[in-house]
Amino acid sequence: MLKARQRALWTLPLVILSGGSALGYAVMLGDTLINQRYSRKMEREADELGIKLLNDAGFDPGGLVTAMKKLLHIESAINRYEVSDIFASHPDTTKRIDYLAEAALSMGATSEQLELRSVDDPARLGNITSRIPQSNVFAARCTQSLDHGQKVCIKKMLWDDEVNALAPKTIATATVLSPGMFPNLALDVESDYFFVDVMVGDGVYPAPVE
Repeated sequence: MLKARQRALWTLPLVILSGGSALGYAVMLGDTLINQRYSRKMEREADELGIKLLNDAGFDPGGLVTAMKKLLHIESAINRYEVSDIFASHPDTTKRIDYLAEAALSMGATSEQLELRSVDDPARLGNITSRIPQSNVFAARCTQSLDHGQKVCIKKMLWDDEVNALAPKTIATATVLSPGMFPNLALDVESDYFFVDVMVGDGVYPAPVE
């Protein structure tokens, strides 16, 4: 915050004097990029000091790695591209996992301690493959043919404290629009689930029998 205020002492007059020209926008963009670079650097320092403090206090340092892996599983796909990385306030989560895992291993953690258990459901019919733009319709690939009007559930791999592992949890319900093994699914927008979180790779499952 202090560094940002210090830079504002010279960037703000430049922006005002530019009168809204391209120079002013360039100054503002440059200041934003500098702020974010400092932020990512400091967040990494916080990660590295944090895992050291955990270890010194007697906690398993691998816990910070698995916490980041849980975060990665629930992150949105938005802003996960390298082209936007320069605007991020935190290091990319996959990069955080890499350097924290290296630190945890150097502190005596085993590779097994850094892994997340995953529980699959044999009832899974297939996976979401794409979304039709500007709609709530998704395409899927399934191992068996689905019928028109059939109800299905969309599940995402999320952390389950009861089984202490990643497990499929329902995030939306849908109706089959086009039948077959490559169906189109219309999400039930009036359901109790937060359907906008549906992403490519999420599982398609039979709807529970009422």
